[in-house]
Amino acid sequence: MARHRSGNGVMLAGLILTLVGLSVAIIQTLDVPRYWTTLGVGVALLVGGFMRAVAGGRREPDAGAS
Repeated sequence: MARHRSGNGVMLAGLILTLVGLSVAIIQTLDVPRYWTTLGVGVALLVGGFMRAVAGGRREPDAGAS
């Protein structure tokens, strides 16, 4: 059975909220048009998904998994 660390989810949520807050602040400061914001979010999701797929391909299966 896999062990989960309780703080990982909270840290990930904090990281996501921090990145969203920074993004909103930068967008407001630079007065970025709304359509560029949507494009930036889409590209960020694609890059994040690609990185997760690449990282997931390198993981070795657990020896104790059934």
